[in-house]
Amino acid sequence: MKKITFVLFLLISSTSFGQGLIVKAGVNLATTTTKIGGEKVDVDGDKNLVPGTHIGMTYQIMVKKGFFIEPGLLYNLKGNKFSEKEDGDYFKEITRINYLEVPLNFGYKYNFENKDMAIFGFAGPYFAIAFGGKSIEKVKIDGEKDKNKEKLNFGSKDLSILDGGINIGAGFEIKKFKLALQYGIGLSNIIGRDVRGEGDLKLKQSNRVIGIMVGYRIGEDK
Repeated sequence: MKKITFVLFLLISSTSFGQGLIVKAGVNLATTTTKIGGEKVDVDGDKNLVPGTHIGMTYQIMVKKGFFIEPGLLYNLKGNKFSEKEDGDYFKEITRINYLEVPLNFGYKYNFENKDMAIFGFAGPYFAIAFGGKSIEKVKIDGEKDKNKEKLNFGSKDLSILDGGINIGAGFEIKKFKLALQYGIGLSNIIGRDVRGEGDLKLKQSNRVIGIMVGYRIGEDK
């Protein structure tokens, strides 16, 4: 028991350098990718980016000089946009989904000689749970416009409540301020299990998100 306690003490001590809480906020540009029967298909909605936001906190733990682990908890708005136009008429559908996301990033930070500036890169998995969303349809036919809003439903017959994937990114920091660019690659199928289909007709949609983040670290390097 004493040996275990001693090992835990060493681990905690080794991760106490440079750790700190980071408050983050930023802008998302979200879309989805579509596959049918395992083959990627070109869908108009996959080319449109939906603006959104993300906000939350992460905790950076320096495990070795330059290397860090950074778990967190974020609100993340994702979605997609489909649009068709012909002879002045159009149809637009914008989907926005609210997620509570838990990322776990592994990264490396390089400090310049003055120690007030650094660059960093990171990558790691994320897990997210949807807690609401809406779909907005805008239509114009023969000069007549119409707009309809609908609350999204989650479950096996609608949209999946779960999402997961990988985040990769890079950025720089000046003292306690951070600026980073991140790309989220969804690996999960956000279509409900009972409406995905099977075999050559199986439908899969996955989230893709470009994020621009600013952050402020609370805590001093030791």
